[in-house]
Amino acid sequence: GETYHDLRERVAAAYRDLVHEYPNQMIAIISHGGTLHNFISYIMGISPHQSIPFSLRGNTGLSIVQTGEHRAYVLLLNDTSHLEHDARLGSMFHAVLKPLE
Repeated sequence: GETYHDLRERVAAAYRDLVHEYPNQMIAIISHGGTLHNFISYIMGISPHQSIPFSLRGNTGLSIVQTGEHRAYVLLLNDTSHLEHDARLGSMFHAVLKPLE
């Protein structure tokens, strides 16, 4: 199986490849928690030997990373507000998601 170190290296290499191939473009990365933990940790400069000081609990959390010329910035980490039900918004979402007739 793949070691934690191997996973970290694979994630870092994939990130560098994406940034190189799609400069100044928006990229969506959809993945599992372990890969996302490694990706965010790499972006934040957290050593693979340190414990991860954040949680990615909840499915479908949204994180936003902005790449700059010399580094990347985590702008949003695991936002799950779209999972919270608000009765005031329910009908609005229903209207937006209603199929066209």
